[in-house]
Amino acid sequence: SKTGVWTHGVVWDNPLSVSRFPRSIFFNRMLHFSSDNNLVVAIDVEGNHRVIRGPMPDSARGVPNVYLSRGQLHLANGSVSELSIWALEDFSSENWTLKHSVSHLQLLGTEYSMFAGNYRVISIHPEHNVIFIVCEQLYMLSGPSLTKLMSYEMDSRELRFICDLEWGCRTPYLPYVPLLSEPLADGQ
Repeated sequence: SKTGVWTHGVVWDNPLSVSRFPRSIFFNRMLHFSSDNNLVVAIDVEGNHRVIRGPMPDSARGVPNVYLSRGQLHLANGSVSELSIWALEDFSSENWTLKHSVSHLQLLGTEYSMFAGNYRVISIHPEHNVIFIVCEQLYMLSGPSLTKLMSYEMDSRELRFICDLEWGCRTPYLPYVPLLSEPLADGQ
């Protein structure tokens, strides 16, 4: 609130279910997060809210995550067979556009096909058509896991290995975007 004090002034008619680690973004002075039932919720500091229906069918599995890229809200949704990336190009119309769709095998190729059902999008680049994914494969129930961070360039359809993540690395993964408010020493 503007006073810096917690308030409870809004009761919603339809309570929403939010996952344990919801992916949320702040955009257009509102906090946006995805909820169950194919919904994206936007709420401002005054408690005003808006519910936007997502592009997936109600039968889609899981809750898609919300991201901000190129000044638009994006949703990443993994189905049984493919990954789809959607963009809300016009906030007022609530119409989503399919920006990219790729099968698990096309995304991961034969080299990383063992991760076909065990990956998730953790971020979308704020300025480029690049998604970041974490792939995880358990060796045994009690053994170590193999976890890799990768990027996928949607225009060229190129998957790039970034690094192996340490054993036990878990969500949430928080993207870091440096804010350079002063020019660098070399003027760049």
